[in-house]
Amino acid sequence: MAYYLYGRNDSRKKKDKVAGLVNTNRLVKEYHGTTGIKTGSTSEAKYCLSASAKRGGNLHLIAVILGADNSRIRFDESMRLLDYGFANYDSIPIGRKKRCLWESSNSKGKYGIFRGSIGKGCLYFNTKGKGWQFK
Repeated sequence: MAYYLYGRNDSRKKKDKVAGLVNTNRLVKEYHGTTGIKTGSTSEAKYCLSASAKRGGNLHLIAVILGADNSRIRFDESMRLLDYGFANYDSIPIGRKKRCLWESSNSKGKYGIFRGSIGKGCLYFNTKGKGWQFK
């Protein structure tokens, strides 16, 4: 997969330049829901990959592969991890933005009422088929 950036290299020269960018993360093209992250390799660390994918509206997973013997293994193993996560887990919304979850006051009322609320929204990570297990 290649991306192309069109623009001017230097505003003083006024010449249009085309620069090609190559994405080495196979998952971006081959795995449904991939949101990206990073590939890398060194002689000591071997082939590594941090991959993320989002499916089902709320479930966003991250797979990390370290020390793979070759590039193909890092991608195959990350797809296996993500497949396992999407097959076995789900995220359940448990609150909306700015919703008050609780109110309380201290025993003497000295400091007033304390309120707990959700800043951005809250999701609960749950095993599929186990029902609601939030405590």
